[in-house]
Amino acid sequence: SSGINAEYGAAPQLHTERVYSILLMVFGALMYATIFGYVASIIHRISQQTSELNERQTELVDFINVHKFPESLANRMEDFFYNHWFTTKGVVAHEIMEKWPKSLREDCFLYIHDLLLKQWPVLKEASVGCQRALSERLQRFTLCPGDMIYHSGDCVGEIYFVIRGHIKVIKNNKLIGVLTSGDVFGESFWPTRTGRKSKANVQALTYCEFEVLSHESLNEIMILFPDYWDIWTKKLKISYELSSKAALFTEDTPQELVNYVENERTVAPDNIVEEIKCHVTDPKKHFQELSKKRAQSAAGIKGVELDGSTKQILLKANEVLKAAEAKLA
Repeated sequence: SSGINAEYGAAPQLHTERVYSILLMVFGALMYATIFGYVASIIHRISQQTSELNERQTELVDFINVHKFPESLANRMEDFFYNHWFTTKGVVAHEIMEKWPKSLREDCFLYIHDLLLKQWPVLKEASVGCQRALSERLQRFTLCPGDMIYHSGDCVGEIYFVIRGHIKVIKNNKLIGVLTSGDVFGESFWPTRTGRKSKANVQALTYCEFEVLSHESLNEIMILFPDYWDIWTKKLKISYELSSKAALFTEDTPQELVNYVENERTVAPDNIVEEIKCHVTDPKKHFQELSKKRAQSAAGIKGVELDGSTKQILLKANEVLKAAEAKLA
């Protein structure tokens, strides 16, 4: 037996050779365990994501079956589900960052909304503090082809910044315009106006992505940063106001362009703004006063007594906002 081992040189003979062989086998075993551990971890992560996706799919199918949605609506629901899942992987940013420190949360939102904050002058020229506050209030979402953004008669209380995709505007069953990347639509903001009614249907033509800023959030921003009003009014260029009676397409627009809107860009006017009559004649001053009241209110919480008129203004603020739409009618 020893002669055979010596002939093939397979067995260590010296003490150092035996030690070396043992160490080599231990190292090989560790490498084997490490490699297979990594492979198992990767497979587990993949299977975990797949399991979560399958669970959400099952919930969606059960939801459709329980309520017996028509096939067309069920297809739209499934289309949105898959588009949203493969865009976000099911991650909801606000839920993850809910308990994070304010500064860290704002830094993350600044990065998420970096494209919008750097390319749109109305946001780009805001102060650093204002940008941080804006970034936390901006909402990003996607839509699938055929999804309605607004129906005619809906109350419009947001500003939409189009990141990608094409949106068609329909009035009286007639296509009056197309909006695409770089356009802004919605309704211009005024301090005491709660929103006007859309005079057109707005529908996603392709897969679209938006950044949305609500009038309510804008009101908060203007109270915190009254000087931002000047930038907002000068730099905001709304491609189409939904309460406007004007059309994006003109009589000179070729019919081929109207029929082939998926691959064409309609040049929209810089701004369609009708004159707004309101008891707030100087919005910047209005927001400066509200900002001052806010600071006084914060001081009042700490024990500083507020004067009676200030208290009345704070109590009646909501009533003024609710009455605005009636006054504008």
